Amino acid sequence: MFAPAWKKNAKALVKGAGKFLDYKRDLLKEDRVGEIESRKKDLIQAIAGKDREKVDEASKFLRAACDGALPRQKPQGWFEENVEVMFVAIVIALGLRAYYLQPFRIPTGSMQPTLNGIVGHPLEKEKWPSFPERVWEFVTKGRTYERMVMQEDMKLAIDKDGRLAAKDSQFMHFLSRSELYFEDSRPTLISRLFGSDPLRLPAPLKPSSEMGLERALQIAKENRGVIPKGTVLLEGFVDTGDLVLVDKISYHFRKPKRGEVFVFDTIGIKGIKEHSTGPQGAGSHYIKRLVGVPGDELSIQ
Repeated sequence: MFAPAWKKNAKALVKGAGKFLDYKRDLLKEDRVGEIESRKKDLIQAIAGKDREKVDEASKFLRAACDGALPRQKPQGWFEENVEVMFVAIVIALGLRAYYLQPFRIPTGSMQPTLNGIVGHPLEKEKWPSFPERVWEFVTKGRTYERMVMQEDMKLAIDKDGRLAAKDSQFMHFLSRSELYFEDSRPTLISRLFGSDPLRLPAPLKPSSEMGLERALQIAKENRGVIPKGTVLLEGFVDTGDLVLVDKISYHFRKPKRGEVFVFDTIGIKGIKEHSTGPQGAGSHYIKRLVGVPGDELSIQ
């Protein structure tokens, strides 16, 4: 307790050198291990002899032996360091998404006013606000202004159920979008690898329909699937829906409670694909409120 500082530092160095050997022994050459152990013994003898000059000298040689025991490694550059950090962050995010939390963007307004879905509003080009106003609305409200016009005559593909090929999709797992598939899409590298090259719309089908897509699809039906050049696919603004984080683990430890908002997969639910208002189909996720649990008797009024 009352030992001088130089003696405490020397004893700490002996302890540190011992840990260094324990942690790095598998990486050290035999001659390096022997040198460190020899310098460590010299320092212990100097401490026992209470000779400060010998202690300082032995400490200097022990530090040098430890510092030179392993080959110098080039320090990571900024690029390697950032790539490593990004990789670790992606692995952690994917792990959380797979086992604990998964983000979902609500694609419709069916849960309002509890949760806000993605809602489309028609608006003529002449009534659009100025660019600074649009930027301000994007920052404060998550509102984006969209306008898409057909650049040439193109024929919509027909899906296996005989309907025009349009479906909701996810972009980068976070952004809710929709896609139109055409028979005469120009081949691209993506289309060669994964099928036809779709036209991606900036919102799900229902909000897009509210901004004019429904009329464009009606025109296609009247023209045997062809959407003429100049047809406005959609025109207006989209209010971004709420992004919810879904807890994927709690229901493994407790039963669902009446009144909870929950997300479920529609795979295997009979009638979802046949009776959905849009071509959403089985395999997508729905968000609803749980109105009943096993044993409840329900009535619809």
